[in-house]
Amino acid sequence: MLEDQNSLDLEQIVTLAKKNVKRQAYHILLTIEQNNLRFCLKQSFLMLCELRTDKLNPKYYYQLYEPIFSELKKIENFMQEEINRGRLPEDIYESVQQCRFVIPRLYLAILSGSLYIKNNPKKCKELLNDLSEMVMESQNPIRGIFTRYYLLQMVKDKLPDTDSVYEKEEGGTFDDTLSFLIKNFEEMNRLWIRISYHAKEEEKNIKEQEREDLKPLIEETITILNSLKGLNIEIYEHKILPKLIDIIFMYNDHLSQEFVIECIIKTFPVSCNIKCMDFILLTISKLSEGVNVKKLFNNILPILTEYTDKVEKMENEEERNKLLSESINVYQVLM
Repeated sequence: MLEDQNSLDLEQIVTLAKKNVKRQAYHILLTIEQNNLRFCLKQSFLMLCELRTDKLNPKYYYQLYEPIFSELKKIENFMQEEINRGRLPEDIYESVQQCRFVIPRLYLAILSGSLYIKNNPKKCKELLNDLSEMVMESQNPIRGIFTRYYLLQMVKDKLPDTDSVYEKEEGGTFDDTLSFLIKNFEEMNRLWIRISYHAKEEEKNIKEQEREDLKPLIEETITILNSLKGLNIEIYEHKILPKLIDIIFMYNDHLSQEFVIECIIKTFPVSCNIKCMDFILLTISKLSEGVNVKKLFNNILPILTEYTDKVEKMENEEERNKLLSESINVYQVLM
């Protein structure tokens, strides 16, 4: 009964907040029609103040985040039009940082910063580092995770990657991208763990559900890492996987360890995980109590099966036998 009442209260809070967002969105549209960037930013600031709330759990916070994200896309288009008319992107980027409150300031900085990168690729590394430092200001776990998720959404197509314009224009290297993404993941994971770190026994189930609801946001960094054109087995083996493993061992948190290993197994290519299977299995053997090891092994077995089936169809018999031998060794370890 108490849980139903709490859900009703949250529903009322988010409904009121969304009404406020809709009201501010109307005023934002008027300022866009008037080509008035100054007042557009002022109204945007008021709209983003709704995200300062600490009364919503992740499920309801996301319901508030979605319409705001939609409105921010319209503001982004207007900012780009202003840049096309001659306004300097660095001027917009600097002006939004005068906002009083942390959350509205960060969202507007991320928005204008992503446009600054788009219009000046040479500044990519510098701005990514700048934004990465800025978002450290948001230390509330839920608000902080959503802020970093927004950062990922806004820059994922503007990262220095193999053959990308941002790499070609010397805006940064592939290693810079890896550093940015892994640092962001480390901070998101830390905030995610904090949600239940000091939870009382009676709050434990609630906090674990909150963490469950935030999993798609935490996973976003790993998804982006996997989508990079420059990703190959060597980079995965030496520059990505060990750092992700180091992150999960920073804290003795079984939920984090289990979830990150599961993401690694499910997200990265079979060829990468097969090459690193010994290391993955060794890592699993060192995980904290409470980790569902059987579940992780059940995720690994289909990968091995897929790999074995693929190898068996290879025409080069010598190479096929060699690869089959490697997969058999892994099966033996599992058994």
